[in-house]
Amino acid sequence: MDENRTELRKVEIFRDGKIGYATTEVEFGGSGLSEYPLPEIEEIALDAQFRPLKISKEEFEKVWTEKILSNK
Repeated sequence: MDENRTELRKVEIFRDGKIGYATTEVEFGGSGLSEYPLPEIEEIALDAQFRPLKISKEEFEKVWTEKILSNK
């Protein structure tokens, strides 16, 4: 996300093992970028349907490379 908390890329890993992802140009697996700035992780965690996990930029890039780029 950028400095305004706007999503630029997203990876979602679902309980059943399926993966969704999105960029400003592509949406896959039911994932899409939010039209609005993201709330803080603590606010997201208040909703029981979500289990947000804060990761570093390096961790995100690793997941993006392993799960998305390697499957194209």
